Amino acid sequence: MLTVEEAKSADDDTFINETFEPTSTSSLIFGEVQTIIEKFSFHLCQLQFDKAREAIDADRLVPDGYSIVSRIWPTLANSLSQMASNESVYYSLSFFTSKFSFRKENHLKMNYCQIKAELTRSIDSLEAELVPDESVSLLKQILRTLVTYLDARIDLINFYTSLQNRPYENIAEDCLLSLEAIVIPNDEKLSFAQIVQKEMAILISGFKAQQLIASCSMLDALLVLKNLREQLDDWLKELEANPTTKPLPTSIFRFGKSSKNNTKLPLLNWWSNFYQTLLAKFSLYFHDVLAVFGPASDMKVSHAFGSPNFLQTLHTFIKKNTPILVCIIANRIEQDEPFYGFGYHKHLERFSSEYCKPATGINEKYPVLYYSPFEKKLFESLHPSVTSFVQDAYLRDGIDGKVKYIFDKNKEQTFFCAHIEKNLHLVVVFGRRIQEREPAVVSLYNDILAGLRFGKLFQELRVVSKN
Repeated sequence: MLTVEEAKSADDDTFINETFEPTSTSSLIFGEVQTIIEKFSFHLCQLQFDKAREAIDADRLVPDGYSIVSRIWPTLANSLSQMASNESVYYSLSFFTSKFSFRKENHLKMNYCQIKAELTRSIDSLEAELVPDESVSLLKQILRTLVTYLDARIDLINFYTSLQNRPYENIAEDCLLSLEAIVIPNDEKLSFAQIVQKEMAILISGFKAQQLIASCSMLDALLVLKNLREQLDDWLKELEANPTTKPLPTSIFRFGKSSKNNTKLPLLNWWSNFYQTLLAKFSLYFHDVLAVFGPASDMKVSHAFGSPNFLQTLHTFIKKNTPILVCIIANRIEQDEPFYGFGYHKHLERFSSEYCKPATGINEKYPVLYYSPFEKKLFESLHPSVTSFVQDAYLRDGIDGKVKYIFDKNKEQTFFCAHIEKNLHLVVVFGRRIQEREPAVVSLYNDILAGLRFGKLFQELRVVSKN
């Protein structure tokens, strides 16, 4: 019987062929199959798809057919080779069909389904064997893990392609429900199962961070963001080829301008952009809290943040168009629990302290999360008018995502307002008359809302796939 090493040293034309013609009268034992699959798994975990496919193609030996494992191996080898090719397509995001295409089918998903069907037939064939054999049981375990892996891939393709069409109001909760419904392979003996496990962990951490940021849970969101950064870094460090990102500059809140991503795998780039968007969102929502608790150096870095940079977008708008106020305000009119603020001290409410008294009045029902220019007296003078405008718009139209407009003739002030997510609203106030469709204001709301609601982030999936 030829060993794997002897097979590799033999002539390629003899041992590497797509028709699986018998080239040896020896039986390929299960141990050799395990060795080949381990090589395949190693390269797949490194996202080295060509090498993973080569590891299979180089060992396509067909024995005499008397062994049960031998009869299954050709189908398994072909499935693994196809799987490596399809994984390359998956990480390139090429499973997004063109918006202008008349073909509605998703070819990658169909390929995964076909591979799954072949492996399922192999499992059924093994189930029909009445002779107890440990190698057969182990082979069935490998096949079942592969089928679970393919099911997860199909579900993840459905997940990514559905993101752009999901309602923004509860995007995090909606996505987490979808992700938690995906069954992932958990066989620790098969290292390729870790690929889906790590991807799922990154996605779940990302949308949990989004859920916490939207709920203004600052400390919890910061911890999840830190965990997400570590998950991304740890995986990228494990990849031997194509290093992707350099570490972010060290700071207490880990703000920083990251270097350009050098990876040729668009899906990894998108995960990095997902993290950057979450971090930019965190730095905007909690800017005013961080300005009190964080070092001045960190705050300067947050203004020099990479793309997207919501703080810089608002700063540029204020500088060019001179509104008297831009703020993010929370509508807590339907919430009964006491409000202790958005910062760390909200976790101290269980302690009796004069510094931990809950907010009252307008600051309880309509607290401000962020405002600029940072002039307290000016904001306090405008707070009642802003609150009234947000309340009237909410009671009149509900939450429809559109920009609301009103001009107060008595005060010569123009108000714009739009719902961002949860109970948060972006308000812009001018101390003069501004037209409802003022291009600069329209552009600001389109840009900020597309970023904070993740519309732009989800659109990037399709844009990258086209490129």
